[in-house]
Amino acid sequence: MYQDYRVIDADGHVLEPVDLWERYIDPEFRHQAPRGVGVLSVEVLGHVLPDVPGGLPLEAPDYTTGPAARYGFAARRNFDAESQLEALDIEGIDVAVLYPSRGLYAASVDELPPRFAGAICRAYNRWLADFCARAPERLVGAAFVSLHDPGVAVAEAVYAVEQLGMRAVFIRPNPVNGRTIDHPDFDPLYAEIERLGVPLATHEGAGVHLAQFGRGRYDKLMKLHLVCHAVENMGACMDLIVGGVLERHPRLRCVFLESGAGWAAHRARQRLPAR
Repeated sequence: MYQDYRVIDADGHVLEPVDLWERYIDPEFRHQAPRGVGVLSVEVLGHVLPDVPGGLPLEAPDYTTGPAARYGFAARRNFDAESQLEALDIEGIDVAVLYPSRGLYAASVDELPPRFAGAICRAYNRWLADFCARAPERLVGAAFVSLHDPGVAVAEAVYAVEQLGMRAVFIRPNPVNGRTIDHPDFDPLYAEIERLGVPLATHEGAGVHLAQFGRGRYDKLMKLHLVCHAVENMGACMDLIVGGVLERHPRLRCVFLESGAGWAAHRARQRLPAR
């Protein structure tokens, strides 16, 4: 609370343990479960993500020493729910809506088998539900849904909201196997999210094996990160509006994360009729 205002972090992040998927994925897929690598990366079916042509920085952040030592209290607890709550208290935040770190990448490969991609999301969502259960009034989960298969996506959205208590559904803004997010195949997913009454969010992350703006153009992580977060969400916003998704699903509420909002006002002035 700040000066009687309730403070909400609309885009908080967890840092998942390296063995999350080994512990939470369905037994059918355990032999090929993604596994955390290093500080923030993940390996899935031989793909280590994030993957940038020029390579990642030589020195990964150390969360216990040096400039990042402010996170030492959380690193020593493996970034568990208790440390997340302590961080909220330090920052004066009342509620955080939580999104993944490694999980942004775990299903972000075009050629993943659709059921496997869905199982990766389900494992993350199960883990996040357990994480948020420590303080559900302060830790709010946003379920991750893969777009590799629309039917699998619908099933996961329903399961995550109705069974796990998630209060938002998020997708990546990138095309998956050539289908942008306004593709008619995804209409059943948007209809279900609309029925569930939760927001649809898009969240980008640089260095995936999906179509991504700037990939093939920039070979440094910082450049790719700076450009793709804004431009991919601009594309997602365009797809949902110009592609007719919001016209077909007028009660769908959308959130575009970690990309600023100045571009939205510019586009509205440029393209929408004066009212």
